[in-house]
Amino acid sequence: MFENIKDKYNRFGGITSTPNFHYEPEFKSILPKENGIRNQLLLYEPLSKIRGVGIGNATTNKLAKLNLFSIKDLLYHFPRTYLDLSKVKKICDVKEGEEITIIGVVKRALKEGEIHSIKIDNMKDQAEAQKIDEKLLDKIAVVSVCIGDGNKAIFESLGVNKIVDGGQSMNPSTADIAKAVDSLPNINVIILPNNKNIIPAAIQVKELTEKNIAVINSRSIPQGFSTMLSFNKDLEMDVNIKSMEESLSYVKTGEITFAVRETKSPVGDIKKGDVIGFYNNDLVVMGNDLIENTISLIEKMLNEESEIITLYCGKDVTDKEKKGIENKLKEKFLDKEIEIHDGGQLLYPFLISIE
Repeated sequence: MFENIKDKYNRFGGITSTPNFHYEPEFKSILPKENGIRNQLLLYEPLSKIRGVGIGNATTNKLAKLNLFSIKDLLYHFPRTYLDLSKVKKICDVKEGEEITIIGVVKRALKEGEIHSIKIDNMKDQAEAQKIDEKLLDKIAVVSVCIGDGNKAIFESLGVNKIVDGGQSMNPSTADIAKAVDSLPNINVIILPNNKNIIPAAIQVKELTEKNIAVINSRSIPQGFSTMLSFNKDLEMDVNIKSMEESLSYVKTGEITFAVRETKSPVGDIKKGDVIGFYNNDLVVMGNDLIENTISLIEKMLNEESEIITLYCGKDVTDKEKKGIENKLKEKFLDKEIEIHDGGQLLYPFLISIE
């Protein structure tokens, strides 16, 4: 409704006649005052009396289609909203689950200027999230260091809570690992370095956080996978540490990579670009052929108790190479279970696990 009803009349050019004014009680509070006396507006005065409207013309016909014949009709036609004070409640009286609208703070702020980027959070959701965090406090979380999208996906599927990028020649700092630890709500956290060069940095995390930290001496990604197969988040921290450390002996690890420079080794003179294979961090094979040297390394790793041969393929290994080595392994080791996974690691075409 217009702030001043007289303004509404003036917009229509004013009333041309001087009728006997009267008004209805419901409009008394909004009628303008002059010299302490309220103007008595003729609510039933025909709209035709307003200058510019007239009788029997196009304007009158348009108003008639809207059922507008008098000043009162015009006033009721404009949308009006009222606040039902009987429905206004104090915040303390609001019941859980009841919908409410709070306008006071925003309305008051608008008086001081424009407001932007309004953010309204659901306090119930925040409370529920807090409850979830509290439940996690006593649970054990695991942080694992690894590289390769495939390897990360495997760790996550086994229950690792946080991954830190890193590996051979890409060692993360102590601060990087500590940041991952502190990002978790859990008080008890187990760290899997998965590389002998990362173990010292992982141990130093204990000095940077107040959380209860345990570092498993996993020296390779396959060893890290093995420890996670022994992990049970519902068991006590000490029980998990013992079983995870014991699992390190269940798996043998091999790595195939390429020589970056010429050197001499116990297995012969190595040229830059040669395929070289490590078993438990010892250089044991070398040569020119990727597939043949990988099979040769596996042969040196096997014993009578070995049952499963698993290969984690690097990012640059082609589908043809994957299929080729899989077929040769199945032909050569008929009594072994063969598994091939996409690890996605750099520098190492194949990471090998023997169980």
